[in-house]
Order: sequence, then C-alpha cells, then structure tokens
Amino acid sequence: MRPTEFPEMNSVYGKGSKRFLPLPAHTTGAGHVITCWKPTIKDRIKILITGRIWCSQLTDKKGLQPQYLTANRLDIFTYEGKDRPFEAKVRDFFAKILAPIGIKIRKSSEFKITRTPRKSLGSEEK
Repeated sequence: MRPTEFPEMNSVYGKGSKRFLPLPAHTTGAGHVITCWKPTIKDRIKILITGRIWCSQLTDKKGLQPQYLTANRLDIFTYEGKDRPFEAKVRDFFAKILAPIGIKIRKSSEFKITRTPRKSLGSEEK
C-alpha cells in the first residue's frame, strides 16, 4: 500500500525526505491525523481473499495510540452544502428515505471532523 493524496488533505509529512515517502494527511489542532492509503492490485486481491488488513505502528514504548481503519471517508469527515462528494449525497438520501421506517443511517453532516486549509509540514517537523 502507498500513501495517496486526497481532497481533504491539508498537510504533507516528510515532504522532501530521502528516508520516507511523503505522507499526505489531514491534521487538526486537536492532534488528529488522517491519512489515505491506496492498495496495489496485489494488495486488493489479498484483501479480497483473506478479508484482512494488517497495521504496524511504532510507539516508542509509550503505549498504543487509538486507531481507526475504514474504507469509507464518510466515517471520518463532515460534509455540508453543495461541495459534498457524491457518496455523501447518496448517504444523506438513504438516511432521509429510511428514517420514517425506523432505520437510522447517520447523515454525512453528523460526523465530527471538518476540512481545514492545507499547509505543508517539512520532514523536520514530522
């Protein structure tokens, strides 16, 4: 898997580093960092067959940080107004249709993280 750019990214860790690939990210002032990864064709086949994704995390022996893996950006980002992506519009449509029959689907505007302006973080700030 490789880190990939995404519309909500507002920073890049390790930009210009010779040791690491650039890591596009969405960062918040509250210490929340979100990255997007694109699996290779080989990775996709492996995930399809095994149904598993492995995660390796360096902790510097200071305890494990909370993690959340998802294939759906609507599980992470808040979208409001006309600039919502297509999947947010579809999710909101089904939430509206299914609510009267008692099936609750969270609307895309009910998620906590909002987009913030982009900035570049140098490799020394990683």
